[in-house]
Amino acid sequence: MLAHPEQTVRRAFARNRHAAPEQRGRLVDDPDAFVRADLAAGPRPRLNRAEPLPDDVLEILLTTRDEHRRDQ
Repeated sequence: MLAHPEQTVRRAFARNRHAAPEQRGRLVDDPDAFVRADLAAGPRPRLNRAEPLPDDVLEILLTTRDEHRRDQ
């Protein structure tokens, strides 16, 4: 699922509340900004408190600049 060619599949995995944060965190380098945004937004639906993403993934999400895709 992490390398699936369809953006919608990767976005669904990024929001999957049943997937481990370490697995979802592997999408942090996804070329699509919407996939990374869904990863940062956290699992859906929000039924209770979700496990946080690993610290290294959070650091990347907070510090990476998307110079090539300003239109997203």
